[in-house]
Amino acid sequence: MSAMLYKSNITIHTESQAAIDGIKYIIQPHNRMGRSFMKLNNYIPLFTIYDLKTTKNLINIVKVKGHSGCRWNDAADTIAKQGKDIAILVSF
Repeated sequence: MSAMLYKSNITIHTESQAAIDGIKYIIQPHNRMGRSFMKLNNYIPLFTIYDLKTTKNLINIVKVKGHSGCRWNDAADTIAKQGKDIAILVSF
């Protein structure tokens, strides 16, 4: 989203109902009050989506059926599977 063109429209296709629910959750005004909002998982991308959706109405969200043969969804699944298989070593 940080690389989108000025005033361009974005359509997010996702098979994740959790992602859609998270976006719906933050759109409700009473869910953005207090510090608990900032403690949400993925707070920054969720707030960015919220801002673009509510102030500029630039984002549309489309639910995609998982494993339905959608080329881009299958590509995203492959990348996600590769990412989970990579071990991340953190040293302190």
